[in-house]
Amino acid sequence: MGKAPQLARRYEIVKHPVTADGLTAGDVYVGFPYFLDPGSKSNPEGKVTLLYRESDGAGADAFEYWNLLRELPGRVRIEFDTSTQAWVAAGPKSRPTARAKRFQPSR
Repeated sequence: MGKAPQLARRYEIVKHPVTADGLTAGDVYVGFPYFLDPGSKSNPEGKVTLLYRESDGAGADAFEYWNLLRELPGRVRIEFDTSTQAWVAAGPKSRPTARAKRFQPSR
């Protein structure tokens, strides 16, 4: 794929002004706080980078103000796909093999 998987957050759009960017209230998007201006309760004008819609994977590549979103519980593992140049959901995390099984002699 590309870069190592990262954890992103889930956001529901609570209210959204009518624009041509395709974002609608009630949609759940995967994203992370915008690194230059992250939103918080003390900074309601901060932004969140929305990567893709969770239901169908449609790319958003948009910023939304923090006070127009509601953060949902849970995290999503994402990774950057170099072939499509987009962030996608990563597969389930592989569990490491137990130490006892790694060092068993082969038969």
